[in-house]
Amino acid sequence: MRRKRIFLTAIALSCCFNACLLGAGNITLLEAKSFPLKGQTKNLEPCILDFRYAPYRWQACIGLPDDPHKSIVGSDGGLYYGYGDGSYYQFKTRILAGLDTPGTKSKIRQSLFDSRTPIVITEQDTCNLTLRQEAWAAAPEEQSVAEWSERRVDYLWLKMKNTGPRKTTGRIIINVGSRNRLVLNEKRKQLVYKDNPQKTFCTISPACESVVYSAAPGTDILLDHSPGINRNWANPKVPCDRRFRNIMVGWNRPLILTCPALPKRKYRVAFGLIEGYHQQPGIRPLQIRIEGRTVRSVDLVKEYGHNTPVVLCFDAQDLNSDGKIELGIYPPQSAEDKNTILSALWVFDAANAPNETDILSGKVNKQALALTDAHKAWQSNSLKLLFEEKQLSPGDEFRALLTFRLGKLASAETAESLADREQKRAINYWRQIDLPYDRIIVPDPAIQDLLDSCIRNIYQAREIKDGRPTFQVGPTCYRGTWAADGPFILEAVTYLGRGKETRAGLEQQVDRDQGPGGVEFSKKSGLRLWMIWRHTQLTGDTAWLKKMWPRVEREVNQIIEYRRMTRD
Repeated sequence: MRRKRIFLTAIALSCCFNACLLGAGNITLLEAKSFPLKGQTKNLEPCILDFRYAPYRWQACIGLPDDPHKSIVGSDGGLYYGYGDGSYYQFKTRILAGLDTPGTKSKIRQSLFDSRTPIVITEQDTCNLTLRQEAWAAAPEEQSVAEWSERRVDYLWLKMKNTGPRKTTGRIIINVGSRNRLVLNEKRKQLVYKDNPQKTFCTISPACESVVYSAAPGTDILLDHSPGINRNWANPKVPCDRRFRNIMVGWNRPLILTCPALPKRKYRVAFGLIEGYHQQPGIRPLQIRIEGRTVRSVDLVKEYGHNTPVVLCFDAQDLNSDGKIELGIYPPQSAEDKNTILSALWVFDAANAPNETDILSGKVNKQALALTDAHKAWQSNSLKLLFEEKQLSPGDEFRALLTFRLGKLASAETAESLADREQKRAINYWRQIDLPYDRIIVPDPAIQDLLDSCIRNIYQAREIKDGRPTFQVGPTCYRGTWAADGPFILEAVTYLGRGKETRAGLEQQVDRDQGPGGVEFSKKSGLRLWMIWRHTQLTGDTAWLKKMWPRVEREVNQIIEYRRMTRD
């Protein structure tokens, strides 16, 4: 019988760490032993640790340790910014590069520069061309987080290379989707905010050849600001256009839309509305205005009912001869809920306008001169940057660099010729940074790499709050500390010999729980007791425990109170 061997990790650490964890100069040994596997060995799946069951979509953080800018690279190679907005996988902005060339695209290949250096490398082949993307956070110039975070930038280095045997023509394109209105400046070297052209989102080197906007100016419905988007917000009671499941939201403000209009031409505009949240009348009344005049006040629940879709149609034309019609949903002053809602807006020629029933059914959308809904509203700010088309001989390469300004004082405008220098600076930064590597050593290099990347991720998710390091569960939806998750990260950091950092994070957790229920949530009283006890056990510091004793008493008294409440 073939002998198999497995590894057993000795994790009986509480008896050997003691107070040495608080001292930076001591060494703690974690020993891995192997032994023959006893029992059944035939017909067993090989014990291989790999990523065969990885999720189909993943994300990697490229931010620096304690970085308030949690830059994310997706498994599609896209850069994602502004988590929590509700579009682009819950991010406000997505930057997605590709090649404009005929041919079948290969599967995306993605890797890190190495386990300790979060430079994300994404490659994809199209015909004879390969697009290689390298994304990283710029190495800081200053020492303190407060200083360098104000000047933080990210880099996206794009390389289009001919890896085939013959000349091939191709072009790099950048698809930009954002909840902010971004436009390309006249020199085609900066993406700036439309509402504030002095503020730059990113710089481009070399300059783009052209830009294509999702909707040419003057040909579609535009909103005066980026609305909130709630998908599957309503559950219509009757068959209707799928648009009524979603809404655009004006958070405590009106939804104002404009549509291009010809002089003296008459139009028919249709507002698609549904109340999928409130079930009582009078909470969210709405006013419909056209060219500044209120044409209808409506209480959707009172007049039609909860989750009942409705189409309200009105005649409209350009009354002030400014080339557009202004349409709006406004909250009355007396409204309890001043968040305005709209599922869809159609504009038809008045002479050929369909009736409300047909519009509600979704059968006449192609007749509309203009149409917007929740899906189009967040797509309306998308644009495509096109670099110069290049014919490359075998082995030739075309490169471009994008510099994303994240900090309030960021002003970097890096030329592509300096990209290699900036990348080497970043590599050197990660080589020298003081992270607790090599405290745990495993013989298998692949497992060691996985361990090192986990250490790096813990510090990338961490932030400085109230002057103390706060160990957070992650950089996006779990960007905070919770009594149920935080203690395990704090314990891991203690194993790595950073007991003082752990202590600061633990005290922050006990004082200010950011999770649901905060400090007063019942389950967490027991969890906080456990984390105080576990830290004392690992460090052997009873003096600290005495200092924390008032918190211990608070949690015990809270548990006693909860038990008393159950008897009532």
